[in-house]
Amino acid sequence: MGGYGSGNYYRHGKKSTVEDCFTFGIGFFFRDGRLKSKASGSILWQDPMTDRIAGEVGYRLAPAGEFSVKLVLEYLIPCVGKVSQSIPLQTTEPHFGGIRWWLTCPLRCGDGLCGRRVSKLHMRYLYFGCRDCLELAYRSSQEAHRAERFRKSIPKSIARGNEMIRRREQMRSRGVAAN
Repeated sequence: MGGYGSGNYYRHGKKSTVEDCFTFGIGFFFRDGRLKSKASGSILWQDPMTDRIAGEVGYRLAPAGEFSVKLVLEYLIPCVGKVSQSIPLQTTEPHFGGIRWWLTCPLRCGDGLCGRRVSKLHMRYLYFGCRDCLELAYRSSQEAHRAERFRKSIPKSIARGNEMIRRREQMRSRGVAAN
């Protein structure tokens, strides 16, 4: 009982982060009027460390029915080939008027399609999806937890230090040499 690897300590790993993925948001398509019928173009990602182009995704808007639109993404993955992914777009009407556009997560989670309405999609492996389906966290939330663990460990280390000082004093009072 309680042998090596029996607990969750060794299995606990950090989630992948949003910052490690290719990400695009619906806001990209509103800049320069990109969200128009039958619009097409490409999205480029730059590596922040080297400023080199790290990836490119072609997109086109296509009708998905009488009153709906879908975004078709096409990109090349090494050792896999050309990947095409269709992402339905949704609209809502805010209380102050107008129309707000949303991306719909196209991945399958659990029993069926996720269908979550999101403003950003991320690519972790082959396909774009929402943070929940791809099990992504924000790097800042992981750093926040690290700070919490550090703050919790300080009182324990102070208590251990105080206990060591108390024991040393007891040993000195008994006449035992402490190194």
